[in-house]
Amino acid sequence: MYTVMSICSNSGVQLTVRQSLEYDYQVIFAENAREALSALKVGNKDPDIILLQIALSGMNGFELYSNMIRVPKLKNVPFIFIAEKGDIKSEVESYSIGGSDCLMIPVDKDLLQRRIEKQLQIVENKRKLTQVTNRLSSLEVERITELLSAEKFLTEVITDLMSKKDVYSGLHSIRVSKLFQILLEDMVFGDKIKIPEEDMDQIVLAAQLHDIGKIGVPDAILVKEGKYTQQEFDIMKQHTVFGADAIKKFSYLLSGSRFADYILKMARSHHEQWCGKGYPDGLAGKQIPHLARILNVCDIYDGLVSKRSYKQSISHQQAVMIINQISGVQCDPDVVASFNEVCGEFQKVYNQAQ
Repeated sequence: MYTVMSICSNSGVQLTVRQSLEYDYQVIFAENAREALSALKVGNKDPDIILLQIALSGMNGFELYSNMIRVPKLKNVPFIFIAEKGDIKSEVESYSIGGSDCLMIPVDKDLLQRRIEKQLQIVENKRKLTQVTNRLSSLEVERITELLSAEKFLTEVITDLMSKKDVYSGLHSIRVSKLFQILLEDMVFGDKIKIPEEDMDQIVLAAQLHDIGKIGVPDAILVKEGKYTQQEFDIMKQHTVFGADAIKKFSYLLSGSRFADYILKMARSHHEQWCGKGYPDGLAGKQIPHLARILNVCDIYDGLVSKRSYKQSISHQQAVMIINQISGVQCDPDVVASFNEVCGEFQKVYNQAQ
């Protein structure tokens, strides 16, 4: 049985926790930092997950968190912060300092259960991945490390060259890969998509190369100030084909490489739309490779919140609203549902890039 520690002074939240979790989990209750730290010292079982109210008397939740993460046995324990209703600043802060999730008061019982289950599933999947890694021989680990290092080397070189042609494209690729990692991990560890977990690092690197075909777009179009003409836009859209064709042309050099296949799928299909009106192939729904559907949401988000010569940036909240509006039209509804769960992390990535 998993153990949940609930550190909260709000009686309503503690009642919700008691009613929702006590049947399936061992729950440790504390109303403030002193009680929580004392319980950790004398407890027979360490918590698997911690619920932590931000507005505690004395030492607040953020201060307590900074103390608790220094305890070795809590290093990998997920923290779910609990913020006051409408306290967006604290919600953002909870993600920025390393929290796994954030709920608002009053806490919904069903939502609490789902968030707990999700975080514990992530912990369990990471544990299984560690066990698999530990079973590998030292030679296998060395070979995997060398391959990943070579892939990372090539990815960073190509990204740097793209930045030389167009600073925006280079930075965009880096940001999108970070957003992609957040969304991919949520979907993989939440059992919403099945991929080899040992390939996670490769897939995230491949996402950084999704716009590799832009190297083949004429500079006059790639770095143009202002909006494209229809003819220029038609040429720009060819970056999906340029990238895919180059990868296919030389994929024989990496026979059997899943890395090359991951790049190919995302480079060619990240502008396809759920409704079938995207490019270059007009794929629809689940015809679109799953990784490309995930990348599509990340690409759209970064495009919305970034300033370009022909457009102003919009706020995180506006971007979230737009992505939900185009769910089921441009974007996979299941991917958007996951995006809604982790979009606070997206805002954190963008804020750090400023």
